[in-house]
Amino acid sequence: MMKKLASALIVILLVNFIPQFNAFSVQQERARASTTTFVTLENVIGEVYVKKGGGLKEIKGTNGMPLVQGDSVRTGKEDSANLVFTTGSKIAIGSNTKFTIIIADSTNTSGGKISIKLKSGTLWNKVNGLKNADDIYEIETPTTVMEARGTLFLVSVDPISGETTGIVMEGAVGAQQNILRNLGQQEQLVPMGNSIQVPSYMQMNFTPPPPPPPVPIDMNIIIGREDPSVLANIAVDVLDRMQELQQQSQSYLTGYQNTNNSAYLQGALQLSQINTLLVDLSQQYMAAVQGTAQEQMMNRIFEQQQRNIDALNQQVQQLSDQVEETRQNVFENAQRAGIYPEQIQRLLENAPIAAAEAGAGTGTGGIIVPPPLIPPSYGGGSSNDNDSNSGGDDSGDDHNNDGDEKVIQFINPFEAVYVLTGTSKEMIPLPAQVEVTLSNDTTEMLNVSWDSGTPEYDPNQAGTYEFTGTIDLVEGITNPGELKVQQKVYVKAQQSIMEAVTSPDTIIVEYGTTLKNIPFPEQIEVSLSDQTTETLNVSWDGGTPEYDPNQAGTYEFIGTIDLVIWITNPNDLKARLSVTVNQQKPATS
Repeated sequence: MMKKLASALIVILLVNFIPQFNAFSVQQERARASTTTFVTLENVIGEVYVKKGGGLKEIKGTNGMPLVQGDSVRTGKEDSANLVFTTGSKIAIGSNTKFTIIIADSTNTSGGKISIKLKSGTLWNKVNGLKNADDIYEIETPTTVMEARGTLFLVSVDPISGETTGIVMEGAVGAQQNILRNLGQQEQLVPMGNSIQVPSYMQMNFTPPPPPPPVPIDMNIIIGREDPSVLANIAVDVLDRMQELQQQSQSYLTGYQNTNNSAYLQGALQLSQINTLLVDLSQQYMAAVQGTAQEQMMNRIFEQQQRNIDALNQQVQQLSDQVEETRQNVFENAQRAGIYPEQIQRLLENAPIAAAEAGAGTGTGGIIVPPPLIPPSYGGGSSNDNDSNSGGDDSGDDHNNDGDEKVIQFINPFEAVYVLTGTSKEMIPLPAQVEVTLSNDTTEMLNVSWDSGTPEYDPNQAGTYEFTGTIDLVEGITNPGELKVQQKVYVKAQQSIMEAVTSPDTIIVEYGTTLKNIPFPEQIEVSLSDQTTETLNVSWDGGTPEYDPNQAGTYEFIGTIDLVIWITNPNDLKARLSVTVNQQKPATS
């Protein structure tokens, strides 16, 4: 009897205490959020619901509502909202979207640690402030983990098929199958202007392969599939980004003109090239919007912002002219500065990828530039400019070319290295020297010392390792920016056999097109014995019959595939390509 009475008293106490405890916990969380809020819900349209971490009941989301790790968000059929982070990053949430905030925390570098688990629907991401390896921004779906290396990208999950789509408008995204993420699987880099589609591995009866290669964005698919609120955010965010890049390009160019420091000029070259590509993507996007039902719905959204599609189109065109003018100006300055044409071309070609491989932003509004090209601040005050020729120890003197000391301003990057498991660190072909560009626009080969890799290199563990090299300085050369060399090493578990080669489409050229002007593909896709595909470099012969630009007809070209260490080609498979030269057009009178 006494035990039953004691049990009853405990139940009564719990029933009365738990509501008070819950109320206290909610108040405590709100009090903490008011001082440490990292992410809030904004621009709520329609019915948006939030389930607090660990809770069972959904509550209605409101503008300004603080969110924390473990919270889940759901939108309805015609509902949308934004997540706004204190770092300046933003996520536009599409309709019929469900996701959970896995990590949302600040870091010492201000970029933050952000990880979202997207179950279905669409998230458009505008990422800001990624600076180094401590900063994380990733979206995990049922099939894929997409880690941001840039600023503007979209991730969506089809609620029926489970297929994940990633679309990168600027910057880059590293994609991995999440089921194999911790097994050393190589990630697929998706650069700006490309998209990737990863099928649901739940539909497969075998171990899922790595994500497929990226393909150019089809703007019509985006317009036809995404809801107007996401489309409106894309249009505005891309325009804003173009304006940021334009300002930075101009700022870097001014920095070069004020200091004669070629690092500014090299940075301006890459920034202007990135912006040129982004302008082209924006124009494609706006052209795809026009004349669709989505355009009318986007205009309704823009009414509240006193905008419309036509006005945005005009802004894009005006900015396009400014970007092209800046690009030409920067290019002409580079030529006058004596930067070799080959180096200019390398800088332009690497612009969209180099920063993505580095995986870090510049800290200037999220702008992506390879770390070796980040120039020092030149806005520290006018006193340095006035004393630049005084011969003092002012840091500004490092940028003058009339002194004896030369400053390292650029490190030529290395291509990735591939080895098989069992390869010791001593046998990895890590370069013994690195070519650096100095403040007097000369180059020098310097020795480099490598660390043990990140993660620490294990010859028996397949995966991706990144080695950091410290440059061994010599007399007369300084490295005030403490620039380091980065070398990626991919360790493969076993060799695969090349089983098939994908034939590229026939190329049709006009009569008189020279051999060097034929747009031969530089890479080719091959199928391997482990059920995966790989993209490899290819070298083409002179054609059969031998190519004659002044002879109409079809020529067959054979491509020799450049093998990598983990792929063998015992059957000597070749790539084949047909090139058709059109008949000569009759002369016009």
